[in-house]
Amino acid sequence: MGASFDFSAMDMTKIRWWCVVLLRNFPVKSREELQRERKRRRVEGIAAERADSGTVQPQ
Repeated sequence: MGASFDFSAMDMTKIRWWCVVLLRNFPVKSREELQRERKRRRVEGIAAERADSGTVQPQ
């Protein structure tokens, strides 16, 4: 990505607008939200492994 930046102070309003658009569409999750999500995926993965091995019957 070693390209140089090619924007001026005149472009800052457009850059700010794009930042707002991106943050609205892809909000930054809090540390707690990320931890809950990782835990949920881990638990689901363990449950899937158990279902695949036959130790737990799927509901």
